[in-house]
Amino acid sequence: MLNIFVLEDDFFQQTRIETAIKKCMVDNNLKYRYLEVFGKPQQLLEAIKETGNHQFFFLDIEIKGEEKKVWRLHVKFVKRIRVLQLYL
Repeated sequence: MLNIFVLEDDFFQQTRIETAIKKCMVDNNLKYRYLEVFGKPQQLLEAIKETGNHQFFFLDIEIKGEEKKVWRLHVKFVKRIRVLQLYL
């Protein structure tokens, strides 16, 4: 089962993305263990407990005031997760 992580600082966009993901999963008869949406890069990093190709990440690359942190976060992902499916 998939673990789906979203990093987006805009609440309106968070809601749109979460709704779109849920609809896509239902429409395609796919299952996920959980779907988590975060507003700050550090929150997302702390939530990742597993490695493997069963995790999906949707990252906003323009987090207000933290643009450089998002790219550093990507580097940390690569170090922590062997197989990475990254959608920016």
